[in-house]
Amino acid sequence: MGGHGIPEQLQGRTALTGGEQRALKRLRDEGDVRLEQERIPWQTALKSLQTAWEKIAERSQ
Repeated sequence: MGGHGIPEQLQGRTALTGGEQRALKRLRDEGDVRLEQERIPWQTALKSLQTAWEKIAERSQ
């Protein structure tokens, strides 16, 4: 993990199209910014994780 709980950037470029490579280069040239496609509200994510954890706990009893 990088600072502040942010994962470190991977520098690989596996199987990117030409357009994807250009977009990646531009993002990196502008300060290695992150591009988020979607934001999930924390409460939704936490509820989903809690439900999944409860199902795992039930199976292990």
